Amino acid sequence: MARLAWVASTVSLIHFNFAEKHACPDFASTATLESLMSRYGADKARSKHKYTDAYGMLFDHFKDEIETVLEVGVAGGNSLKAWQAYFPRSKIVGVDIFYRAAELKELQEELKPFSRVHLIKMNSQTNITVSKSWLRPNNIDILIDDGDHDLHGQERTLETLWRFVRPGGYYIIEDVEWDRSSTSNRGDYPFLHRPDLLQPWTKEILRKNFAVFLDTSIGHNSWDEYLRSSTQHWAVDRFKHNSNMIVIRKARRSLQADHVLERITSTTGSHRSRQHHKYVDLYAMLFDPIFGKVRRFVEVGAAAGASLISWHTFFPRAEIHGLIFSKSAVKEQLGHLPEPYGRIHRQTLLNKSGLPGDFGFAMESVDVLVDGSDHAFAVVESTLHALWAYVRPGGYYVIENVGWQLGGDRRVYPALHTPQALHPHTLCIFQESEVFFADASIGHPLPDPWRRRNDSVRGTSRYSHNSHMIVSLPLVQSDRRVWLCCCCCCCCHLQRS
Repeated sequence: MARLAWVASTVSLIHFNFAEKHACPDFASTATLESLMSRYGADKARSKHKYTDAYGMLFDHFKDEIETVLEVGVAGGNSLKAWQAYFPRSKIVGVDIFYRAAELKELQEELKPFSRVHLIKMNSQTNITVSKSWLRPNNIDILIDDGDHDLHGQERTLETLWRFVRPGGYYIIEDVEWDRSSTSNRGDYPFLHRPDLLQPWTKEILRKNFAVFLDTSIGHNSWDEYLRSSTQHWAVDRFKHNSNMIVIRKARRSLQADHVLERITSTTGSHRSRQHHKYVDLYAMLFDPIFGKVRRFVEVGAAAGASLISWHTFFPRAEIHGLIFSKSAVKEQLGHLPEPYGRIHRQTLLNKSGLPGDFGFAMESVDVLVDGSDHAFAVVESTLHALWAYVRPGGYYVIENVGWQLGGDRRVYPALHTPQALHPHTLCIFQESEVFFADASIGHPLPDPWRRRNDSVRGTSRYSHNSHMIVSLPLVQSDRRVWLCCCCCCCCHLQRS
C-alpha cells in the first residue's frame, strides 16, 4: 500500500509541475538524422516509419568512424543523400535492380552533387549478379536491406549479402511485415513469432550474432495520418504494420568471445544474459561505443547487488548507484560494497514520507538509468516521471520487463498498442523523444525458453512474455532518447516493500 500511495502522490505532483513547465517541443528541429531524412523526403523520418529514432541511438556515437554504408533498394535516392550528410567520412553505396537503364542514368545524374554516393545495378537475391560487383567480403560497416519486403526475399538477401558485412558491422532489415495470410487480428511476424518458418541460414545468423527486433511505431506523433496515407498497404493498425526492423551485429569471433557483457552477466548469474532475457544483445549495441565514457549509472530495484557488480565491471569509470524500492530496507543492503566494488553505492528510492528521496546526485547527471524493479505499468510510469529529470541530455533511461495488459489480452502491450491508456506525461515523453520498442527474443539460443521455465506469470509463448524495456530522458532538453524494448523472455513478479 505504501508503494501505491507513492504512485498516486507522485503522479499528481508531476502533473502540476509538468503541465506548467514542460510542453512537447518540435522534435524535427532538434534531431540531426531526423532533420536530414525529413529534408530529403525519406520514409525513415518520424512522419513515416520513424526509423531515425533507432538509427540515432545506434550510430550517433561513432558515425564519424563508419567507412562504408550499403543500402539495398534506393527508390529515388532520398535516404542515400541523407546518409552522406549523416556519415561524414563514409562511402554510400546504393544497390537496386534498375529494370530500366534510363532509371539508373536519371538517378546518377540527380546524385552527381553527392560525390560519396555510388550506385550498383544488381539483384541482391542472386549470387550470380553479386559476384560480378566490386563488393568484397567483410568490407561493409552498415548494410541496410530496404528492398524486397517479402519474408523470403529478405531471407535470400540476407543469405547473399551477409558475408560482405565486416565483423562488428551491422546488418539491418527494414520494413519487416506481418504474415498477411494469418487469420490473427494481433499480427504474426514470422521472423519473431514463427522461427520454424525461417530458413536454416537465417536461424543460424540470428542465433550466432547479436540480434534484436525493433518496432518503431511507439511514440508516433501522427499515427492516424500515417495509417490513412498507407491505405492499409504498409499499415493496418498498431498490431499489423511494417514499421519494424531487425538489427544484427556481426560477431567478431565467436559470440561468447566477442560478447563482453554476456560473459559478465553469465558469471554473475544475471537475468540479462542470453540464456534468460537476452537483453545483453541490445545493451551491447547501445553501450559498447560509450562504456568508457559513462560516469554515473543508476539501477532501480538492485537490492541483491549481483547486477550492480555486472555494471561495475562493464562501466569501468562510472559511479554505480543502486536504488532499492523500499522504505524499510535492511541496513546491510545499503551503502557501499567492499573493495573491489568501491564505486557501488546503494540506497532507498523512497524517503520516510513515501516520496522520492535525496539520491546524492544532481539533476541531469546520470548517463544511464535502468529501472528493473516493479513491473506493474502504473508504477513504471510513476518512476519514470519521478526520475526522468536526473538523466543528462543524450543519456539513456531503461525500463526492463514491461509486461502485457494485466487481466486482459496477453498479446497487447499498453505502451505499444494502446497509447491512449498511457499517462499524458508518459505519452508526451515518448512523442518528443527518440523511442523504439525492442524484442530481443529473436534468435534466442533456447528453442522455447518460456516452457522450459514453466512460469506463466513471466511468459507463455513468443507472443506473451514480459522481457520489455523502456529508455527515456528529461523533456526540457532537446537531445533526449527514449527506447521501449521488448527483449523477450521472463521476469514479472511485483516486488513488495
